[in-house]
Amino acid sequence: MLEFIAIISICLILFVIVKYFIEILLPFIVIGILIASILYLLKIYVFDIYIDDFISIIIIIGIIGIFILSINFLIKIFFHNFHSKIKQYIENTIIEIKTQIKIEQEKQKSKGDINMSKIITVTEVGKMFNLSSKQMNNVFKELGWIEKLDKGWSVIDEGKKNGAVSSNYMGTPSVRWNENIKENEKLKAFFKPKEELKKKTTYKEKVKKGRDYEVFVENHYRNLGCIIIPNGELKGRADNSIDVIALNKDEIFLIQCKNWKKDSKYKINHEKIKAFVGDSHIFVEENKEYKNYKIKRIFVVSNEVFDNSALKYIEEHKEMIDCVCLPME
Repeated sequence: MLEFIAIISICLILFVIVKYFIEILLPFIVIGILIASILYLLKIYVFDIYIDDFISIIIIIGIIGIFILSINFLIKIFFHNFHSKIKQYIENTIIEIKTQIKIEQEKQKSKGDINMSKIITVTEVGKMFNLSSKQMNNVFKELGWIEKLDKGWSVIDEGKKNGAVSSNYMGTPSVRWNENIKENEKLKAFFKPKEELKKKTTYKEKVKKGRDYEVFVENHYRNLGCIIIPNGELKGRADNSIDVIALNKDEIFLIQCKNWKKDSKYKINHEKIKAFVGDSHIFVEENKEYKNYKIKRIFVVSNEVFDNSALKYIEEHKEMIDCVCLPME
């Protein structure tokens, strides 16, 4: 066995040596073949000299060299293709491994970021929204993040996606939360309507808003020389829709005030105008002292909030009612 290995090793070494020597000697071999060919032709056609052995040796050496070079060329082609494929495969494998390592590192980093965040109890989360722990758990339940057990609470998949962590308090299943839960968009959206409800104008604010506008209208007609009776302030809800009474010589203006926003989704229609006209008739009947005055009904608004039906009614009953737009400054 050792003899066979030794013979193979010697052959390989000789092959390599001959290969590189042949590559170095290739120009000389080509020149030798060229010279031998020329001499052979000279011998046949020019000189009748006997140099057969010399020419034969050169030709044999050339043929052997060409044979070895041909074998070397074929080996190079074969091993080059094989080497290219192996190299490409190894490079692709390395790239794939690096990609997988990078993905795993990103996952670990992401997990690390989560782990670095502080985990807090539902009680602490509730304090962020001024709610008790029970109320906060009900919010999370409504969002579909946790579910109620016979005793305690359990996290579901949607909750885990939003920072929920299973916990246990004195043997009772519970849920803890990432401290960044307050910034969760879904949770913020859940509370947004409630915040908007808080922002809605209260009854007192509405009364004040209406009264401020009435004062503004009173001052406007006072500046025109009228005597003002703040009927809305004096009688409150029993004012028969007459907010301001303005006396001007033999005229009396019965005024209803509406301080509505320009972009209000509500509009004053003809029904409201008709109701105001009817209420003013009742008011005059109940207050005999105004019967000797020329009655003029005025519907004063802070913005153009009449719909088409109201405008049409006012146009058709000019002798009974007028409308005035008087924006607050």
